[in-house]
Amino acid sequence: MGRKGEIQGYRSDFAFDEDLVNNPVSLRVIHPEFEDINGNVILDDSKSVPASGTARMWILFEVSRRERDAKSIKLGMKGYFMEGARKVAEAEVIEINGLYSNPMYE
Repeated sequence: MGRKGEIQGYRSDFAFDEDLVNNPVSLRVIHPEFEDINGNVILDDSKSVPASGTARMWILFEVSRRERDAKSIKLGMKGYFMEGARKVAEAEVIEINGLYSNPMYE
């Protein structure tokens, strides 16, 4: 098994630049589901994920999605996988699906 952060079950917090201006930083509970080079979710939790690529990002709390994330997340935004206040990886919003409505909660 690889180092922490290299497998599918990795669960960091997430932040955008606007979240890092305050002290303490304002982290978001948005977790990755890493994809292979064909855009399919990597199903094997013990399999290493690519060092770069794409991930489906899941907002864990409905209230946060509706009241904060849906109002602030835009295409092209740069974000960061966070371990505490430490940036461990960079990301960019390249597609938005299901952010503005979620039938599960409506």
